[in-house]
This record gives sequence, C-alpha cells and structure tokens, in this order.
Amino acid sequence: MTAPLKFAVLGTANIANDVSSAIRSAGHIVEAVASRDLNRAREWAEKRDIYKYYGSYQDALNDPSIDAVYIPLPTTIAEEWALKAALQKKHVLVDKPFSSSASVKHIAEACERNEVVFLDGTHFVHSPRLQEMQRQIKQGTIGRLLKISVACTTFLPSKDDIRYNPSLEPTGCLGDIGWYAVRFALSFIGYETKVSSVYASASKTPTGAIEDCCGIIHFVTGQTVHFDCGFTCGFRQWGECVGERGTVTVDDFIVPFSCGGSFFPRDRSKYNPNLKFRINKLAVEKDKKLEMIDPVIQEIEVSGNNKSQSAAMVDTFASLVRNETGATRSKWTRETIRTQELIDALFKSCQENNVVYLE
Repeated sequence: MTAPLKFAVLGTANIANDVSSAIRSAGHIVEAVASRDLNRAREWAEKRDIYKYYGSYQDALNDPSIDAVYIPLPTTIAEEWALKAALQKKHVLVDKPFSSSASVKHIAEACERNEVVFLDGTHFVHSPRLQEMQRQIKQGTIGRLLKISVACTTFLPSKDDIRYNPSLEPTGCLGDIGWYAVRFALSFIGYETKVSSVYASASKTPTGAIEDCCGIIHFVTGQTVHFDCGFTCGFRQWGECVGERGTVTVDDFIVPFSCGGSFFPRDRSKYNPNLKFRINKLAVEKDKKLEMIDPVIQEIEVSGNNKSQSAAMVDTFASLVRNETGATRSKWTRETIRTQELIDALFKSCQENNVVYLE
C-alpha cells in the first residue's frame, strides 16, 4: 500500500478548512499548519487535531517530513512561497488566482526544475460530473456548441475581507470567482481554442477593488462566453452550454447543493455524493435541417464516488505525485496558464474600459 502524502498548510484562510478536510478524506495527512502568527497556527492546529504548527511559512518548508504544501495565501505573495516550496522539493498545490500568467509560468518552471508537482486549487474540474458533461457535449447531444453563459456570485458582507484589498488581491471578484466562470467555459470550448477578443465591465469600490464584473469572450470559432461575477449579491453558481439542438445546464458546479453549502460537508450524514445536471433537448435534425420540438428535459445524476470535488482534486494531485507522466502534469499546467491568460486580458479590459484584442 502506498504511503499517504504529508501536507503542510501555509496559512489559515477559510478555504484551508475545506481543503484540509478534503486532504484527510482522500486518505492523506495534514501534518502541519503554518502562520505568521504562532498563536493563530496553534489554535488552528488544535481545533483540527494537527500536532505540528509553525510561526513562519519557512519553518514548515524546512520540515523534512513534509511531502507537499497547500498554499491558500493572498495572490500577491503566493508565488513567492510556491517558488520557495519547490526549492525545498515540496509538491505544490496552490489556490488560484495568480498575479499573472507569467507568475504561473514561473511557478511551473520552478516545480519542473525541482521535479515536483504543481497543481492549482480549482476543484470542480476534477469532478466526474464535469467529465460527463464534457462527454455529452463532445458526442453531439446538443449539436454544435454555440455559446456558454456562467454566473458566479457570492455576498461578502465585510469590506475588511482581503478580496476587497487590491494590494493583496488585485483582480478582486474577477480573479476570485470569475476564475471559475472562465475555467468552466474553457472546459467545454477547449483550452487550445484561440480567443479573438474580450471585454469586461467592472464596478469598483472607492479603494479600487473590483466587486462586480461582467464580460464576454469571443473565440475565433465564433463561439462566445458571457459571464458575470461579484461580491454584492447572493450565491449563484450556474453554467449553461448552448448548442444548436439544446442546452446542458448545471446549477451548482462550484459548491454542490448535495454538500450542504460547504466544499466538504462537516456532517457526513447529510452528504449525498451524487451530482446532477440537466440536458434540455430543443431541436432534432431531419433531412439535414434542424426542426424545433417541444422541450425534452433529462436530469442526469453522476456518482461522486463518495467524495467531494475537493477530495477528487487531492486524488488528482496525489496521482500526479506518484504515477503520472510529465505529459499529464503539463496538461494541468497548460489549463492553469490559459485560464490566467484570460483573467489577465479581462482585467486589462476592466482597467482600460475597452475591448482587448488577442488575435
């Protein structure tokens, strides 16, 4: 039996609660937590039965028992610690977004040089539900894919949240949850499909933080993506893929409703591991022509293999550490770079209030 990976968590952000639970659920060990505040690290560790805690990130990296690190640090400092982790031969799981696509490349190159794994912390792309949605679209269930619409919003009541601080999170809601919208769309249109232009419009706070954003991405294929994201209204997390013959729709692709509102349910008795989406058939092809029909709605339920989407992400990470080839590792890196490239372009559009042309 392969030994479990031992992780150190660098930072005590809220997302660290969910990912640390997912690490354990996937059969691995949260060996240590590190914070710049030793008391905070101690308190966080004691609540989670973690026996090692450190008052600096470097101390955790110096621990020879650590195999991998999870980095949920603010965007502007995450690259620094990802690079330092790679130098210490620690595998790197780092939360999105990144400062730029150049930052992603720096991290990926450092990990490759030091022969360790790099993976970003986008959990839903590792879900069997997304894979089944991709299969349905690829096999032509809704005909040629025309456009995708995505909404990702959540209400942040406190302006003290670091996502409202441009010095820590420069891209605000666009980088934080707009990332999910972009990644969702690329999962179906394709990471290698070229983009012709992007346009995004943002609402900002007096301090310059992006708190609401909507935009459109035009691909050279003629396909489009329409999205909105923000911190000023309730939780929305739906995506719709529109084809010539119908639609594929999911209502909860980020935090499945079956998980009771958490990335990883704290009460396992309330956890339904199955995940759902809908196919809405609107047309059929007859004599090489499309003919409209009364809508036929089919609900698809996919087994989550009794794991959260975050635990599935940890499974992928562990597989990359233990078994996978460099080609498979580079696949995930390319997806991260491509997503960040579009976030960069959309952010530029927000700043300039203009269309950004990429082709």
